[in-house]
Amino acid sequence: MILALAGVVGAAACKSDGGGEPGAGNPGSGGAVNGGAGGAVGSGGAAPGSGGAAGAGTDAPVTVGTGGSAGGAPGTDAAPADVPAGETGGAGPADSVVWMIDNTQSIGGHPTTVSGAPMVIDAPGGGKAVQFNGTNDALFVDYHPLAGLAQFTVEVIFRPDAGGMAEQRFFHMQANGSENRVLFETRLPGNGMWFMDTYVMSNAGGAPLFAQNSQHPIGPWYHAALIVDGKEMRHYVNGVQELAVGLKFQPQLPGQTSFGVRLTKAYWFKGAIRMARFTPRVLTPDEFLKATN
Repeated sequence: MILALAGVVGAAACKSDGGGEPGAGNPGSGGAVNGGAGGAVGSGGAAPGSGGAAGAGTDAPVTVGTGGSAGGAPGTDAAPADVPAGETGGAGPADSVVWMIDNTQSIGGHPTTVSGAPMVIDAPGGGKAVQFNGTNDALFVDYHPLAGLAQFTVEVIFRPDAGGMAEQRFFHMQANGSENRVLFETRLPGNGMWFMDTYVMSNAGGAPLFAQNSQHPIGPWYHAALIVDGKEMRHYVNGVQELAVGLKFQPQLPGQTSFGVRLTKAYWFKGAIRMARFTPRVLTPDEFLKATN
């Protein structure tokens, strides 16, 4: 069963990727993401500062370390893994790269650094997913799958669980040595529902899509998609467009990716993630992955 609630297409709200980050501590330079609980991103980097003010509508600067392996466009990554039956209506776009989040050792052919003890669980319809506890579980990959792309569609299949934080950053890609990033967030307003909050920043500018008027029940599996075409960004939940805003975009540099938390180890995610897919062009909703429950 696929749950899809009609969204409202409109201008983005001015609140995303924040409400204030913990201080202004930047992850250090030095490459690999440090997976120790509570540690900083990047070896030798300062931990995120404590005691930062929570400011509505703010997006505190974050700089990812300048070390680490070079990223690259989808198509230069590992060959796409098989997609579980039912997740797509066919083989999928030939230029897409699929990352199965079905283990904690390697994602998309890239080794992971683990924080906490994320669990591998059975996913509906067959296959596996990784479950995060909302406290200290996360996976970090020293690779940015959208680096070098002037336009893209990025998709993720995930399950938000009850009892998590009000703001959760569950899928974060960021260029090394900059604040340029692509970020998926869930917001839990406390009524058994959640809504999507996405954020994109490049050297050409940034914008949020804060879909507080498009709420969904906590518990089922969902598909979310974010499209950037160089003129506009828009996001979808279960194939329904919720928000769009005009946004110029410049390709991002190589960097890093995290699942289950922001790269700075703030705003932990409680739930599960099954897969992500990266396509270096605009997909239509008919071409999207589909969540299975």
